[in-house]
Parts: sequence; C-alpha cells; structure tokens
Amino acid sequence: MVTNGAKNTSKKTELTRVSDKKNTELLKHVHYRGIFSRVARQLGVDRSYVSRVANGQRRSAIVEDALLAEIKRVEKLSKKS
Repeated sequence: MVTNGAKNTSKKTELTRVSDKKNTELLKHVHYRGIFSRVARQLGVDRSYVSRVANGQRRSAIVEDALLAEIKRVEKLSKKS
C-alpha cells in the first residue's frame, strides 16, 4: 500500500511539473496577443491595415518597422517572465 501512495505522489509531482512547463510556454505567448491593435494605436491607423501589412497583402515600411519593434519589445518581456 505504501508503494501505491508513493506512485500517486510521484505521478502528481510529474503532472504538476509538466503542467507548470506548459503554463510557462503559454504565458510567453500571451504578450503577443493584441500586437496589431497596439501597433495600430501607436501609428493612428486601423488594426486591419496592420494585419494586412503583417500578412503581406499591403506594404508599409512604417508599419513593418513598428511591428518588428513591438515584437522585440514583447520578446524582451517574455524573457523576463
């Protein structure tokens, strides 16, 4: 009976470790949510325009530069997390 308890504790610990790792990975990407909206607000343009530039449907060096700068900022934040 003692071994079953040890196995259950071990399984719970392993599941917690896996869950924590997944949560850490998921939280890194939370910072990317809303990136088009943030860039659009900074530049005073529509979010859909930023999306079209990001998807290659439109070209704008200003939007592209702002997106790259925001991505770098988010990457910095996710490294701190």
